[in-house]
Amino acid sequence: MDFHELEELRNLAPKNFFQAISKTFGIDPNSLERLLEDYDLEPKEAYGPQDHEAVPLLMRQIAARVGLPVKVVGRLQDIGAIGAPITCGDFEFLKSYKTAWGNSFLIKTQLANYSRKQREEIMNRPELATKWEKWTYTKYVENEISRGHGNRMIYPEKRIMVENLAETIEEMFGVPNCENTRARIRKIREMAYNDKKSGNPPKKRF
Repeated sequence: MDFHELEELRNLAPKNFFQAISKTFGIDPNSLERLLEDYDLEPKEAYGPQDHEAVPLLMRQIAARVGLPVKVVGRLQDIGAIGAPITCGDFEFLKSYKTAWGNSFLIKTQLANYSRKQREEIMNRPELATKWEKWTYTKYVENEISRGHGNRMIYPEKRIMVENLAETIEEMFGVPNCENTRARIRKIREMAYNDKKSGNPPKKRF
């Protein structure tokens, strides 16, 4: 174990740090702990960072340490389950979350609340990974278009045109106005309309 690994271990798991140092240098861990206390190299009765202190690692490093996909850690941050920056308290939560991640019983219990069609939609619907995709979804969800006889739009001027939206996205987010972008917008539009049609569109699905 090199210096950098020891330093990260000291920040994230002080007790394990003492054990690693003790094993490396042949020092009793309890004696080492008392020695550090006596010389004020470690605060008495408060080893390591506090829960509110930020973890000195990148998100991908944190995800690797706890054994979760980076996008899962990012989503937990998006929905407010953990903070930004990720604190030591959040790190402990992620370690606990990992113990439940992929548990077949918990997965089956959650999926039991959905119909077969809903489960297929959950599996097949694409994720909104970027800011412009999330923004586009919100625009379509919040867009109110009333329809009258023959399913005709009462106020067609409220319709969000894909080409116009693609131009706005290019100006706001720097995303090229190309066919790939327009195709993605249409897919997000369909997703938003289906959510609205279900009668319970999520206020924030990202």
